[in-house]
Amino acid sequence: MPIAFVGCNAVKEPEFVRIDNVKFTKQVEGDLYADATLIMRNEALISYSASDINFEVFYNNKHIADGNCVGPVDFEKNIDQSVNANIIFHTDLLLDDVDDLLNKDSILLNINVSGLFSNLEMKANAKIDKYIKTKELMDATISSYISDSNCKVEKLSLKSISIQNSVIEHQTKLTNPLPIEYTLKSVSFNVYSDVEKRNKVAVWNNDYNKIIKPNASDTIQGNIVINNANSALTGLFKAMSGDNTYYVDGKAKISIHNKELDVPINIQFILDLINQKVIIKP
Repeated sequence: MPIAFVGCNAVKEPEFVRIDNVKFTKQVEGDLYADATLIMRNEALISYSASDINFEVFYNNKHIADGNCVGPVDFEKNIDQSVNANIIFHTDLLLDDVDDLLNKDSILLNINVSGLFSNLEMKANAKIDKYIKTKELMDATISSYISDSNCKVEKLSLKSISIQNSVIEHQTKLTNPLPIEYTLKSVSFNVYSDVEKRNKVAVWNNDYNKIIKPNASDTIQGNIVINNANSALTGLFKAMSGDNTYYVDGKAKISIHNKELDVPINIQFILDLINQKVIIKP
C-alpha cells in the first residue's frame, strides 16, 4: 500500500530511547574506543531500514566524542530494538577538565543522535542524557599525555670501566603536559643485553617525592652499574662479538590525586668500550 494512503501511526517517526552498556574497549593514541547499545522504538505499523545513525557526545557543552551504528539496520514494526554502536572519545578535548573530572565518580554526557530511515525518507533526531563512570576515561586521558615522550632519557655518560662493571650515568627528563601537578614517586630501570630481555645485566631504582608543576619539567640522574662479568653475552665478550646494544625496560611511577600511574621508559643504547662512550639509539 503506498505510504500516502497509510494512517499517521503507520509512518510515525522512530524514537531513539536511550544508550546502554557503554564499555571502553581499547585506546589508540589519544582516542578511547567504546562499545554501546542504542535502544530504538518503532511504534509505526510498518517495518523500516535505518542507516547513517550518528552520535555527537558533549560534556559541559564541549564536543568530546563521536559515534555511529553499523548499518543498515532493519527494524520490525511496533517493537523496541537494540542496536550495536561504536563511540570514540577524543581525550585531548578533556585535558582542561582533568582536575575536575578526577574528583568525580561519574559525569553526565549529553548525546545528540540522528538517523536516516531510507524507505520512509525521513530523519529522526533525539537528545539523550547518559551518566558514565569517569575512571577509565581519566586513565586513558592521563596516559595519553603522560607517555614515554614525557619521561625521556636524555643523556648517558660512561663514568668508569672495569673487568667487572661498567658505570653509566643517566640523566632523565620528566615533563608534565597536564594542567595540574603530579608527584614523581619512583623511577626504575632494568637493563638487558639481549633484545628478548631475558639476560638482565643491571638494575637501578630510586624513590622520590618530587612535585612536577603543570607544564614544567625536572631532571633526575643516577648511576647504572652494568655487570660485565654476568655472562659471556655481556661486557667485553659482547663487544668482541660485534653486538654492543643494550635494552632498557624502565618506568616512572607518578601520582595524581592519589591515583598512581606507571609511565614506560624504554630505550636502546650502544656501549662502546673501545672508544669509551655510550650512544643512545634513535
